Order: sequence, then structure tokens, then C-alpha cells
Amino acid sequence: MVEAVLFKKFFVKDVNLSELEQPFSAKLLFDCFDIFYICFDEPNRVENWEQIKKIVPKAQKIEGIKGFDKALKACAEKSKTNYFFVIDGDNQLIEERLDNQFLIKNIQDHWVLSWSSLNSVNGLAYGNGGLKLWPKQVALEIQSHENADENNDKTDYCFIASYYLIDDYVTKTVINKNFRQAFRSGFREGVKMSLSYGKQVDFAKCDFENTLGRQNRLRLKIWCEVGSDVLNGIWAILGARMGLYYNCVEKFDYSQINSYEWIESLLESEVLKNLGINGEEDVNFEFDHRRLHPLIYSYGSLVSKELPTEYGLLSPIQSLRFKDRFKNPRRSGLLKRKTKD
Repeated sequence: MVEAVLFKKFFVKDVNLSELEQPFSAKLLFDCFDIFYICFDEPNRVENWEQIKKIVPKAQKIEGIKGFDKALKACAEKSKTNYFFVIDGDNQLIEERLDNQFLIKNIQDHWVLSWSSLNSVNGLAYGNGGLKLWPKQVALEIQSHENADENNDKTDYCFIASYYLIDDYVTKTVINKNFRQAFRSGFREGVKMSLSYGKQVDFAKCDFENTLGRQNRLRLKIWCEVGSDVLNGIWAILGARMGLYYNCVEKFDYSQINSYEWIESLLESEVLKNLGINGEEDVNFEFDHRRLHPLIYSYGSLVSKELPTEYGLLSPIQSLRFKDRFKNPRRSGLLKRKTKD
């Protein structure tokens, strides 16, 4: 039985994935490898950690490390197993999905297993925020984000490491605990969804549709239109449009999305100041979100002047209906990596 094989391997800290009997499930693999919850300043990090510890008591918390790559390496250095799981700070486990099984043909021991995560604002389910199973040695050697050189991805690992995409989600990414978190999450994805293989491109010199691809364009459109039905969802929509604008029109230094301080300063100077919000006004509960509409439409208009795309803004009822009917595109297999020219 699969369970028996995995149980025997539990005490073998240098076990490789190719040695384990399939099918896999997240729950069975949890028994084999270390699990780390990485958090920084997420407003829901305490409740998320309590929920994760209740489901997976062996999980360990890595908190307050500045730098995405540095935090990953802290997990790798602490891990006593050959692979380790990473759960992001804004994630909650969906316990009833942890038993879902999957098969991987010709699995390679250096692959990173990447599950999807269900987004709390727009209902998208893809790799953003999803559970990851990292080979320890790969995590120690990779150089990305704040440690990336000019030839490596400054915003993500998926185009450097060999990511195997699992067509399932076992976590929920809760990005709307407060308006600042929602804006930051939207801005970062607005930038990342408009990069090509992790690189900024000049869309005046290349085809927008072919460069980004159908799935990225679809997800980008949903980030820019859907979510007004949930608390602070409208801030994620604004953030996504501003991220798209700054990346594709302003051509800003897109590695700034790794700096939460920079994004916070942008929110303060370009949004809160323009809206006359001073100090810590309770935006979450008392703010009239219709005040954001002119900014949202303005950034949509600025983008549409430069790119062959137009974004509407779904009402709360329209957002609910969309999410009820929308089927997320399938994602499975080894992620395509751009080859060097």
C-alpha cells in the first residue's frame, strides 16, 4: 500500500521523490517531508498559522525574514529532509482537499512540485501563492528575487527552477484582510502577469497577445475586473491595473515588487494622498469604495491607449455570477522554460 511505503520512508531523511510509490497526495507527502510556513507582515498571519498548525502540527514557522530568496534558503538550511514544503503567509490549508491524489510520469528528483491556490478575491486558481515542495539542494543553490543577477528572474522562481504544475489546489490565498494587503497583492500580480518569462518587454515592438499568451491575458483581465463583491476586493483591482500600467507603460524597475516598502509608498503617494485619506483612516469598514472608481477607470484608460486591451469593472453581483460560472484553465506538467537566445 502507498501508505505503508510512505510510512517506512518517514524516518529516511534523504529520500527522493522518485523512490516513493505513487499516486501521491499532499497529505501523504506531508508525512515524509518538513513543512515551513513563511510569513512576514501579513495581517492574517496569526490566524493562518493557527489554522495550519491545527491541521499539520509538525509545521514550522519562518517569520520576519526580509527577502524572498533569503526566506526560502532559511527553510532549506533548517530542513532535515531532502525536500521541504513551503506555505505562504497569506495561505490557509483546505483540509478536505489534502487527500486528493495525483500521478507524475517520469518524475525527476530536482523538480519543484507546484500546486495551485484559490484566490479569495477573484476566484482564480493557479500557482500564485500555491503550496510548493522544494528539493533542498535546488533551494540552496537557486538565485532569484533580491539575489538575482541580470540573467535570472527577479520576480519568481518558476522560470529558473524546473516547476511541475499539479492541476489541483489545496490552499486558499486570502489577500483581502485589509486594503493595504489587497492593493499590494493586486499590484504585484499586475506586474508579474504582464512580464514575459519573468522579463519586462516593450509591447510597442512585439505582439501583446502572443507574447503574454492566452492564460496570462485571461488571468490579468480577471485581476483587473473581478472582486468588488468581497471586502477590499476593489483595492486589489486598483492595484492590478496600476501594476500593469507601471510595468507596461511607465517601464519602471519591476524588481520593486520585491520591496513592500516601495509598494506602500506608491499607495500612499498616488492613491491615499489623492483621495485625501490621512493617517490610519478605517478604510476597511467606513470607506466608500466608489471613491476608487475614477482611479480604476483612469488607469484602465491609460493602459488601453498603449495595449490592445480594454477592461471593464464588474459590479458585486456581476463578480459573484462570474466566479460562480468561471472554470479555471487546467495547468499540469512541466512548466515551459524560456531557452537562451
